[in-house]
Amino acid sequence: MHYPKVNCANQLDPFLALRGLACLVVVFYHVAPPRNFIGYQNYDFSWILFGHGYAAVLVFFCLSGYLMGKVFYSGRYTLDRTGVFNFWRNRILRIFPLYYFSIFILAVFVYTPILQISNWEYLFRLSTFTYNQSLPIEFSGSFWSLSTEFQFYLVVPLIYAGFKNRLQTQKQVIFSFGAILLLVCLLRLGFTVIFKTQEIHDNYIQYIYTPLLTNIDVFMCGFLVNAWLKCKKSNEPKPSTDVLTKPFVFNVSSHAKKIIAFTLVIILFLFTAYYYYYHGPGESIVYPAVTAIITSLFIGLFESSGNDESFHKNEKLSLDAIVRNPVRILEIGGVLSYGVYLWHQAILAKITTIITSIHPVEVFLIKLVGTLVLSSVLATITYYAIEIPAARWKLYRSSTKTNTP
Repeated sequence: MHYPKVNCANQLDPFLALRGLACLVVVFYHVAPPRNFIGYQNYDFSWILFGHGYAAVLVFFCLSGYLMGKVFYSGRYTLDRTGVFNFWRNRILRIFPLYYFSIFILAVFVYTPILQISNWEYLFRLSTFTYNQSLPIEFSGSFWSLSTEFQFYLVVPLIYAGFKNRLQTQKQVIFSFGAILLLVCLLRLGFTVIFKTQEIHDNYIQYIYTPLLTNIDVFMCGFLVNAWLKCKKSNEPKPSTDVLTKPFVFNVSSHAKKIIAFTLVIILFLFTAYYYYYHGPGESIVYPAVTAIITSLFIGLFESSGNDESFHKNEKLSLDAIVRNPVRILEIGGVLSYGVYLWHQAILAKITTIITSIHPVEVFLIKLVGTLVLSSVLATITYYAIEIPAARWKLYRSSTKTNTP
């Protein structure tokens, strides 16, 4: 007698792996590799190491948009008062503990000027998720994306309420996808023209790079992948055993979809690296749309590969699971990405002050290895000491009606 196989596989979680890759790109970007570092027969291949940190942050945004939309589309949260409260409560438990702990540690031991009374205004902005990198004093620039992300969490229920009954076909989803990209792209272009002054860098950071409004398209594209998958599932023809009447459909295998998805992401980071290396900062117009499209394709390819539910029932990441499936080691970067992202710039700042070498390559390698190792160690400590205990307080189901297996 054969029993149905339980869908609890030991397979790679692609979204954690992508988060880890994006976090690594951010670290490389802040460490700043030297130019003309890698060469072969008069060709400079150093650009390979110059993946732009902004594009990596946009990948975070798109993934977040998808995952925050999925928890509503899947029924984990509902649009009643309790469901929305639980959603916000769980986001607070995910973000606040490590966020405020890191602000405290960095303010006391690294960026001490922010504790001066004259700078409390900027400390307040950090504490209220309104930080946009425009502080006149030094502080870890990475924190701006947490402000933008938390602002997005506040409006997720409203976005879901607005779209859940209005997008009924895949054509409508694709049209919405394109319209949002176009509108926000025009908005960025308009801001670029309006604020093109002598203080162009400060204006770019404050009005184009960090605000929710000029990053909402990337969030929304990830969010709309849920609507596309829902429409795709509802429009799929019923299976037919009759060979003569069964429609011919060109199907790409699940394995091929995964290869295509990761290939697209690699192309994305190589594109941003090449563009940044040879053309400088032009990401306000180019990067968001390209990143949103490729990251959304990555998500769609994996979630339509026939095993989208497996990531909810996947075996918990452990040393034994990694030994049996070594590729899962990529998930470690995703698990630690939040801590590494918050700690790495402060660690890099401290390492930079004690380096005595003047050789650019040696300086780069010391900063890179030191930053990766120390931020990973600190992220591991805070993951077990802060993130995991906080996660135990999370609530999901908003009512007993939705409490199904």
